Amino acid sequence: MAAGGFQHFTLDERRSLFRMQEARPGVAEMAARLGRHRSTIYRELGRNRFHDPDASRDSRRNVSGYYPVAAQDLARARRQRLAKLVRHEELPAHVVDRLRAGWSPQQIAGRLRREEGADGEESGRLCHETVYRHVHGPAGRAGDLYLCLPRARRRRGTRHGRRPRGHRIPLERGIACRPAEVATRESFGHWEGDLLVFARPGGNANATTLPERRSRFLVLLPNPDRRPAGVAARIGTALGGLAQDLRATVTFDRGFELMGYPALATLPWTAAWL
Repeated sequence: MAAGGFQHFTLDERRSLFRMQEARPGVAEMAARLGRHRSTIYRELGRNRFHDPDASRDSRRNVSGYYPVAAQDLARARRQRLAKLVRHEELPAHVVDRLRAGWSPQQIAGRLRREEGADGEESGRLCHETVYRHVHGPAGRAGDLYLCLPRARRRRGTRHGRRPRGHRIPLERGIACRPAEVATRESFGHWEGDLLVFARPGGNANATTLPERRSRFLVLLPNPDRRPAGVAARIGTALGGLAQDLRATVTFDRGFELMGYPALATLPWTAAWL
């Protein structure tokens, strides 16, 4: 394998991998023989494994497995989905122009499908996943295209979303357990907490907002980053010096930055979450 960067598997390498897999020497040994990393071998065997859709688990006709020619075809088909932006010279510029105009990848792909249906051309059809891969690929990173996405993340997160957070906050900390007097705004000492996040050019800096519900008196706390421990510590410093009747309750939302609520338990107030 040539040095200087990742190289796709060749058909000869896949044939060698197939023969070694039959002998079952272990992934570490297969990686050493091919001059690859173990994770590369795992990924190759997992992503390019052939699955027979017509064979059941108990069928003797089940031919699922890793086969060099089938693996080569699967890898080629996967690369061709992104290669459409390379094969059609006008598409990359069109995609970049739409992204910089504020279009989402879903909107770009949807408009191209409608235009394809009007003139019958298939050359302009794209999947929104292709647009995302282009944005987070070498060309997209060079042009900082991630800044044009609805959520300007330098690295793309998991496609299946974040893990559910519903059970991270105890029920007794829910807003239903908050004292009824908080909703009336008739007494002083009930606060609300939220986070003000700046645009990406501002870096990781943000500010915690702490308005008092009755007087609308606002406390702003600058934060160098969004880590929950630091955010909670600054809230405790800002309100901890007040008399107890001036900080009877504080209500937060369920944002990740405010998940440091256990650190506030040392203060004699009631904390509730929306």
